[in-house]
Amino acid sequence: MSSSRDGRYRSGLVWGALLLASAASAVLQLSGKITLSLSAIVTIVNEGTRWICVLLFFLMIWVVRFRDRSSGKTENDLPLLKYWLLGFVPFLVLAVSLIVVVDPHARFGGGLFPTMYPSRTAKYELYHRLATTPQVVILGSSRAMRLQPTYVQQTLGYTAFNWALESGESEDFVIALRYMLSQNETLPEAFLIEVAPPLPQGVDLVVEHAPIQLLPWLDRDVAWRTILDQLKTPLSFQALTDAVYIPLRMLVFGSTQGVSTFGPEGQFIHDPMLVLTDRNALLQNNIENLPAPHCQQLDGGGIRNIEEFAQIATEHHSAMIFYVSPRHPAYYSAVMLPDAEYLTCQAALTEYMHALEQRFDNITFLDFTQLQSVNELGQEGFIDSHHLTPLGSDRLVDAAAQAIRKSIDWAREQRR
Repeated sequence: MSSSRDGRYRSGLVWGALLLASAASAVLQLSGKITLSLSAIVTIVNEGTRWICVLLFFLMIWVVRFRDRSSGKTENDLPLLKYWLLGFVPFLVLAVSLIVVVDPHARFGGGLFPTMYPSRTAKYELYHRLATTPQVVILGSSRAMRLQPTYVQQTLGYTAFNWALESGESEDFVIALRYMLSQNETLPEAFLIEVAPPLPQGVDLVVEHAPIQLLPWLDRDVAWRTILDQLKTPLSFQALTDAVYIPLRMLVFGSTQGVSTFGPEGQFIHDPMLVLTDRNALLQNNIENLPAPHCQQLDGGGIRNIEEFAQIATEHHSAMIFYVSPRHPAYYSAVMLPDAEYLTCQAALTEYMHALEQRFDNITFLDFTQLQSVNELGQEGFIDSHHLTPLGSDRLVDAAAQAIRKSIDWAREQRR
């Protein structure tokens, strides 16, 4: 009896130590990032879900052992391997079911929950529904997602569509261009394209999050990687943490408040970032934890994509305005300006873009890194260090207005 008690005591210590180690890892991950601002909730929920999954796994094994001990079986009846398997199999079934039902990467067509990157599904569907080809299409990352097509039409008189995506990179630009051509042989007259150093290609994010219906417009190797990713998604730990994160985010912010939704022209209807009202805390968090990008040279894959985009657009008599989005002046002064490696990287992008301008009559480059008309708005112009408010985005459109008009004039002259 004593040895049986000692065995249960030792095994309890083992499982307890594992649980405490997982909990300690979660605390260490979150240390230094917990503030009283609402913005901290995003960090906590996002980083904490992976550790919740680990804790659930060990808790399930603990439950199996507890039930077995209560039935009177001894330590020798069920060895550690069997306990592990009895805990792992139901955990695996639960995990795969959760991934398929929540479908965080838009792999199974469930549609019951929003995806991790909702714009990557929504923008293609919205463009497909357009009755006519817009005159201006906006491409870029989340930094360009608040540029409002309605404002472009009100101030410049051109119809527009916002195709900017969360973490959108040059690979996304080319895929969008191919998709547009499949819908209509006539491309938009002008593209307003947000870029940033080191001009990353962004293939990995396409592989992990592109809707499966986009396969016909992907490069062959990217399409093959996307298919393989679809096959492994049910067993992906990243997919599991995302499947836990999405319901948690909806629970924290409400069923709709935590979800991005978009209107017919690709503009935000509901923007979760605007709910995070403590913008000073967001800015400070970025200054402390978000370094400036470094590179000795631009991404070769990104350059190839830009070259392909420029060639196709030129063949179809479309003009392009590439621009660097504004950064908050406090972030720029504290993080970017003192960083020699960032300045080298930024200079490489500027040099390449000016070279493109020399090669193509239909390309304009605008460096808005420090745009005075936005900077003077202060916190009214920025959500954090990188993302503009709708008002700040309108100021950016105003600054680009002359280039947009010139680009439209060029396209119309070529299409006569």
